[in-house]
Amino acid sequence: MIGKTLEEVEASLENLITYIKFIKNNNIFLETISSSDYKSAELRYVSCLKNKLNNKRVIEYNSFIITLYGFFENFIENLIEEYLELLEKQITSYQNLPEAIKSKNIELTNQLIIDISRKNRYSNLSQETIIKKLHESVNNDCSSLNICAFQTHTSNFRFDTIKSQMENIGVGGLNNKLKRCPEMKKFLEVDFGNHLSGLNSKIAFAKINKLADLRNEVAHGHKIDEILSYNSIIEYTEFIILFCRSISNVLADSACELLFNITNKNIKIIKVFKKNILCASVNSINITKNTQILVKRETNCSPQYTYRKINGFEIDGVSVEKITAKGSLDIGIELNGNITDQNDFRLFEVNSTP
Repeated sequence: MIGKTLEEVEASLENLITYIKFIKNNNIFLETISSSDYKSAELRYVSCLKNKLNNKRVIEYNSFIITLYGFFENFIENLIEEYLELLEKQITSYQNLPEAIKSKNIELTNQLIIDISRKNRYSNLSQETIIKKLHESVNNDCSSLNICAFQTHTSNFRFDTIKSQMENIGVGGLNNKLKRCPEMKKFLEVDFGNHLSGLNSKIAFAKINKLADLRNEVAHGHKIDEILSYNSIIEYTEFIILFCRSISNVLADSACELLFNITNKNIKIIKVFKKNILCASVNSINITKNTQILVKRETNCSPQYTYRKINGFEIDGVSVEKITAKGSLDIGIELNGNITDQNDFRLFEVNSTP
């Protein structure tokens, strides 16, 4: 499943928002204390803090920006790892992996071999291990990849860098796919209306690029003439959460698409009734209530691929607990969500679900 990496970053970023609000309220409290209140040692300490609020605010700002960017960069790297691990699990043949992954595999692996001798972050890897994995994938048709090679980047995560990283793992058209995600679409329409199809990524996702710029200003010790307000940093953080959700959905949909395309058509639609009852023909297959149906929806839907659980079966109008089709068999399947006659379907056991 694609989701663990998202859950981790959401928790971290929500904690960051809580902390920023705490610091904001704490500083407001300090500012409201007047000099007549400085009677005790504790309040004299507060006075000292108050006199240093400007320096304190700059240090806090630097901490917020570095932390926010760090969480985001770590998320993108871990999301790539989670996605490729899922592909290794559900696609066992190297030849069935996306062409982009196969075309980049040797190039990126060669660079990784060079990098491990220069960078401490790869201390747990050896050239022998990397070469062995490359040999297994290319010569033995095994989908084992050197995932670290696909995580490597030489610049901060602005949108174009993220786009390039996604293209390396076979996920193209990132700008348009993100804009079709329901949450992101709703957010962008507030500023840009309903005309998102021609919206340039540098405009739509300007906050991603700006965050990288802010990070560099802080990390390189540049003089900062104007720091963002607490509320502005919270808004940036909330957008990063939205972006993380959306790109996770894009990768989950991509994984479903790959699984759908390499799977033989094992169920043929006859008719859909009441929006959730599928009348279909199956051939030489066993189906239980642990089986799920992967649904390919219309191209304008986001996500385009979605799973439906099976609530029950019928054969010739009679309810049954499972389907054992030794030849061609017409069946009725009640699902837990809406489907249409324009959908296409594949059957999977639960442990195959992305």
